[in-house]
Amino acid sequence: TGTMRVVVAGTYYGDLIGLSTEKPEGSEAKESAPDQPSPLQLSFAYRAHIGCIKSLALCTTQKRGGALLVSGGTDERIRIYDLALKAEVGELQQHNGAVTCLAFVGSTHLLSGSTDSTICIWRVHDWNCLQILGDHSGEVLDLAVHPSGRVALSVAKDRTIRLWDLIKGRCAFTRRVRGIAEQVQWDEEGSMYAILIGRDVQVHNAADNSVVCKLEHEKRTNAFKFLPGIGTILTAGDDRLLRFFRVSDGSLVRQLDLSTVFPFRIRDLCLHENQAILASSSGSVQVWDVEKMLAGYSVAAQEGGEAEEKADRAPELSDCLVDAYEASDDARLTCVVADEWRDIPSEAADAPEPGSRRKRRKKATAKKK
Repeated sequence: TGTMRVVVAGTYYGDLIGLSTEKPEGSEAKESAPDQPSPLQLSFAYRAHIGCIKSLALCTTQKRGGALLVSGGTDERIRIYDLALKAEVGELQQHNGAVTCLAFVGSTHLLSGSTDSTICIWRVHDWNCLQILGDHSGEVLDLAVHPSGRVALSVAKDRTIRLWDLIKGRCAFTRRVRGIAEQVQWDEEGSMYAILIGRDVQVHNAADNSVVCKLEHEKRTNAFKFLPGIGTILTAGDDRLLRFFRVSDGSLVRQLDLSTVFPFRIRDLCLHENQAILASSSGSVQVWDVEKMLAGYSVAAQEGGEAEEKADRAPELSDCLVDAYEASDDARLTCVVADEWRDIPSEAADAPEPGSRRKRRKKATAKKK
């Protein structure tokens, strides 16, 4: 017995790649290093979409202790998977364009955004499309649900950022931005949000939309994440650099050059516990220890806005790498998500073959707002 974590990546060619790692417990754990998970291993891989997978999202469910995974692609479909069974259990059809972003609202609803300029609100238990929000006049690029689950932000090619009241199902606020915001995220408290415009990340105060800081980069930024509890943002992109910025003043805490171990562009990243999981355009998935990366570097504000570095105490870069998996060179990963550690379900032995389908196709209809 033990616990298992699943990391899922989507590819440019429509493949879903599932990687799993196990953490033994009891007598098995005593024979190895305690709390030391096994290396990432291929759990499943199959062609899920016709065309590029643009987005992935995970939802925790009580059913069999597993999780629901949804994927969206350029084929205008949303596909639903039961990770415990390694099976596709449904398909949603509503959008008339690529599904660019997906976000769960707790475990009860799902938001989906598309190049058709609409956002759909889906009810999870029966997968009915409750509402279609059509206020954007350009392709919807990203969505972020507030920690409270009551509101959400969206960004689109119409150069606006919109705040949605999810209780009433309507747009509550619209603000124009300079440039096209490609990504948006809330911090863990919901008091700040950040948007990615080209190479730079702008952090805003949610109360008055004032700019808290601007994080500048020399090359394109492809992904960023708020690090919970330490007031820091992690960014990654085409330059193969990982940067840790202090949110309070925008100063650079630490920069790590991964070019020797990550020779291609970093396409996406996700966080799980104290680890950063990176996906590259070459098909590589790497797991890094964030705590070790920041060891010896103060994330607290220093006088003059500079980080207090104590490089003599910082571990070597190789010591921060927890695990890595190399898919085929032509995998071209586009997005990555990670599930929580879960008890290995007893029915896993009887699970269908990876990529098997128990499909319930649903052509949704809903009134457009």
